Amino acid sequence: MGAVSEPAIQLINKAAQNGNPQARELVTYFVGQGVGLVTGIKSATTVVQEFKEEFAEAVGDVLAFAEA
Repeated sequence: MGAVSEPAIQLINKAAQNGNPQARELVTYFVGQGVGLVTGIKSATTVVQEFKEEFAEAVGDVLAFAEA
């Protein structure tokens, strides 16, 4: 979290934990820039399989580059 936003977020979270309904509406969490890249739900098996396939392709590209 940022140095500017962290104190405010901590206050909001504490108020929400204490039952403040307005604070509950403001509760958030840091997700980073990658959140916009999520387009659907995938199983862990699918994610790992896609990672392995992309890794194998990248290794093939590196090997082809090294042979050139």
